[in-house]
Amino acid sequence: MPFSFTALPRPFFALAPMEDVTDRVFRGLIADLAPPDLFFTEFIAAQALAARRRTTMAALPFSEPERPIAAQIWGIEPEQFYQAAVLLSEHGYDAIDINMGCPARKIIKKGACAGLIGNLSLTSELIHATREGAAGRLPISVKTRIGIEQPVTEEWCGFLLEQNLDALTLHPRTAVQMSEGTADWQHVRTCVAIRDSMGSSTVIIGNGDVQSLSHGRRLSQETGADGIMIGRGIFANPYFFDESRTPLRDCSRATKLSLAREHTRRFQAAYGSSRNFEILKKFYKCYIVDFPGWEDDFRELMQTHSYAEAYQLLDFWLESPEIS
Repeated sequence: MPFSFTALPRPFFALAPMEDVTDRVFRGLIADLAPPDLFFTEFIAAQALAARRRTTMAALPFSEPERPIAAQIWGIEPEQFYQAAVLLSEHGYDAIDINMGCPARKIIKKGACAGLIGNLSLTSELIHATREGAAGRLPISVKTRIGIEQPVTEEWCGFLLEQNLDALTLHPRTAVQMSEGTADWQHVRTCVAIRDSMGSSTVIIGNGDVQSLSHGRRLSQETGADGIMIGRGIFANPYFFDESRTPLRDCSRATKLSLAREHTRRFQAAYGSSRNFEILKKFYKCYIVDFPGWEDDFRELMQTHSYAEAYQLLDFWLESPEIS
């Protein structure tokens, strides 16, 4: 049966698209540990998909435990969005999400991602091209923010809702805020109210500063959001989506080191030398923490620059009689 955002539980929980984070290795690991209701890929350039670049094509495969999964694309050329949608449909993705929220300044200057906020004509063209490429086979969603420098929630979200999207994810910060300050979920409530007043069936997803599943449920109840998206929270706890699991902070040193090693093993198996080993270090920051002497372990692991060096340290620690 084709995927539909409306078929997900209420509220549902999704893992946010994050560059150099939600690749197929990390998604697979989370799928095994504590899967969300919905996965998103890393950001994928529509230009790279249209050109069928080797490295981009190599990143497209996913496993069945990662379903349902939405591919997130970004760019500014409608024809490339059309071709990207055709390709993603052929590869069996469940949905396509358009990035209109990444706040990176160099990307905004190109008019892409959060740079599309307020550019109504191009936004409409990109959504239309994606929908045409998907040919009714995949739902189309957008992830965005409340503005670039100042909030324009009513105008911007109102316009997006007029595009008959299947889902709309709102991160209630402006682009210039990046991740600073506090996510103001009143803007999510405003977006839901606009949706309801229009009689739209678009599913609304809120994103930003969600600390736990119970916190997400409360935000959903307060704002009317149908779904809750988790980004940085997954770094603090890879078991985020399963309340029955012990949070990572309370796990043993052995468990944390084993997770670091397993992530390294999967990363090497998937990419070998084709992807930068240094990417793993952002994950080591998550695993090597909150146990006696963790600062020394972390410092040593940060000084490794190859799989062999990382394995040597991790195996030494895991085989130590003092491990617990």
